[in-house]
Amino acid sequence: MKYTLYFKGIEKTEAIENYLDKRIKGLNKLVHDDSALATVELAKTTNHHKSGDLFRAEISLHSKGKDFYVAVEKDDLYAAIDEVKDAMMAEVNKLKGKSETMFRRSARGVKNIVRGLDPRGYNYNYKDWKIWKKFRKSEDN
Repeated sequence: MKYTLYFKGIEKTEAIENYLDKRIKGLNKLVHDDSALATVELAKTTNHHKSGDLFRAEISLHSKGKDFYVAVEKDDLYAAIDEVKDAMMAEVNKLKGKSETMFRRSARGVKNIVRGLDPRGYNYNYKDWKIWKKFRKSEDN
């Protein structure tokens, strides 16, 4: 996975780059796509807060035709980086879970059609399956 860094209102330091590199490698393990492109933006949002600075971390990820975007504001830059990485991992996992369940549901529907069940409108309770099995046995004889 390739990524580009943008800094706004913050000095670009090697410590920040190394810390961010570690966090992005964690995303790389989840994405499994060498052509994925991530854009990371770190910014100091305002200079006029009474109680310190506010930092903003954003990640925009494009992988396998899907786009993900997460932004977080925190009073500590490193905390913002950690939280934005965790939020991005949650977004990617959510899509991954959706696609797996869609695959399983469609596979289950095909399996039921092959067995002779009508997947449309049939209630999949355990009791109904017992009744269906009895019906199938009587039909086979």
